[in-house]
Amino acid sequence: TLKNPDGTYPLQTKGGQEEAWMLGVAKFIELKAKTDRGEEIKALTFESMVHQFLDKEKRRISSIPQEGITKESYRLIDTQCRWIRDYINDDKKEIHKLRKNTFMNYETWRKERAVQFNKPVPKQTTITAEMSCLRRMYKQIAVDNNFIHQDNVPSIPSIKQSKSGGLLKIDTEEQSQSYQKVL
Repeated sequence: TLKNPDGTYPLQTKGGQEEAWMLGVAKFIELKAKTDRGEEIKALTFESMVHQFLDKEKRRISSIPQEGITKESYRLIDTQCRWIRDYINDDKKEIHKLRKNTFMNYETWRKERAVQFNKPVPKQTTITAEMSCLRRMYKQIAVDNNFIHQDNVPSIPSIKQSKSGGLLKIDTEEQSQSYQKVL
């Protein structure tokens, strides 16, 4: 919405229409100058995207069945977001600057990280839920609010479970090195 410098809106009159036109032209010139200089018009940091997503999910908490999510579900989503933020390791990183393959080694990193903290290696369903949460976050915050186009969302892998239902073996040394190359 276009406003005057003092915060008021143009009047809905013939004179106000002319004023609105001039405000639109001024805004266009300002945005055009920014893009010509290579500046971003609208940017979103990873931290901000996570906070906006969690705020949105928090508003969905409801004690009425089928009317939202439970406090326990919100706590789980919050934990999933914490793991993802830990993986990115840079809250100030703008989402449009993340590489397309940023999340391709998430599964390996996640398993290694659990071992580092002396926690059990996460089940495939846990990692799949974290990737699903990440997809929803990008869709509901970044894409729906026009921070980035759907085509620019980083590839988020679909985690496969082994046929036996168990976890896939990790070759820590090799996968750790490939993880370092991606970031």
